[in-house]
Amino acid sequence: MEEMIEVEVPGAYVSLVIETLLGLYGAHAEALGAALPEYLQGTFALHELKDLRHELHAIEDALVGLGWPCGREQPAPLVLAGAESLVREVVRNSLSEAADLVGDVARAYEAGREELDALRRAVEALPALFALFATFEEREDAA
Repeated sequence: MEEMIEVEVPGAYVSLVIETLLGLYGAHAEALGAALPEYLQGTFALHELKDLRHELHAIEDALVGLGWPCGREQPAPLVLAGAESLVREVVRNSLSEAADLVGDVARAYEAGREELDALRRAVEALPALFALFATFEEREDAA
């Protein structure tokens, strides 16, 4: 069984991590939905179907642990808990989405659709999310 871990997500970035988890939840739900007809036809193994359901439940548990669906405007730091591979994937994807957001907000700022403060907040998210991601890489290096 995979190691279960926890990481503290700074309050300012909880909503971004929740968005990432929701994206993963949707993708896993689609995969489960696509597997069901194959299972009914006998071309998809029951244990594989159970694995897909387990992954979906693990993501849902992580969402609930972060307070979803009851979000707050200024959340306190929360703990993201789950299997190491899931937590690492969520943190990595959150970092990637934050990096994309910097570009989006910079373009919106240049077009006059965003304020400088919005760009500042987007840029400030990168070091915090990178620090979370680096914890996984440092664990790998230490192993």
